[in-house]
Amino acid sequence: MKIIYLTMIILILGINNSSSQTNVYYPFPDNNAVWVGREWYYVGDCKVLDDNNLFISGDTVIGSYTYHKLLKNGFRWSPLCPNPPGYYYFGQYWGAFRQEIANKKVYLNIEGVDKLAYDFNLNTGDTIISCLEGFNNSTIFAEDSVMIDNTYRKAYWVGISSWAFTLITEGIGSQQGAFSPAYHWDEYGNELYCVQVNSQTIYPPVPGYTCSLVSLKENDLGENELSIFPNPSSGLATIKTNKYFVNATLKVFNSFGVLVKNIENISGQI
Repeated sequence: MKIIYLTMIILILGINNSSSQTNVYYPFPDNNAVWVGREWYYVGDCKVLDDNNLFISGDTVIGSYTYHKLLKNGFRWSPLCPNPPGYYYFGQYWGAFRQEIANKKVYLNIEGVDKLAYDFNLNTGDTIISCLEGFNNSTIFAEDSVMIDNTYRKAYWVGISSWAFTLITEGIGSQQGAFSPAYHWDEYGNELYCVQVNSQTIYPPVPGYTCSLVSLKENDLGENELSIFPNPSSGLATIKTNKYFVNATLKVFNSFGVLVKNIENISGQI
């Protein structure tokens, strides 16, 4: 695997010299956008695959800033461990982001705190400062341009270890996802398959590529498969579902976007 990565780096550096560059900044979309990808990790000896789509679902005001909310749908399953069976989830709150377009910066709200995710003012040789795990303190070793929706966008090739790299593109995120960690190992990792804006696939720019989405329809859950009561609640609430959970985490946020409860390692049926 290391030989493949090193060979690709040589090709990338060669491509960099011939690609067209642009001085026009392309921000992240602020509505009608979906990032489709896969996450994988291990629970004991079982490799769990999470095929999902992250999508923008309206805005929210936290403090003095307006953020774009990110929700997540997906299907979690294990190719080697069929019990418990795979299950769908819908409308899972993932986080929120905001942009300073004039400054070419993108921020994430993490547990009520504003943190820098991307800075597209950087150049070759600069060190990335980011709240995204795996990117922080990484070095940009080459700049490039990527054709997205018939226009060129600025992109960075970033070394995330002594032998691995990833590409960060304006308005898209990294090859791992919009705001995913930069790890891509056998044990755990993320991969971005495609991006849709206004129902049109803009990434990857491959003719004929079909961007397959996990269904956005909430009624795919079926009747009475998930219920929370009382809702809203100022104290005790009950969650009931007939879905199986594998190493899940329950996060409860108040109306200001501040995390007030975090329960980890939930497995089984609740």
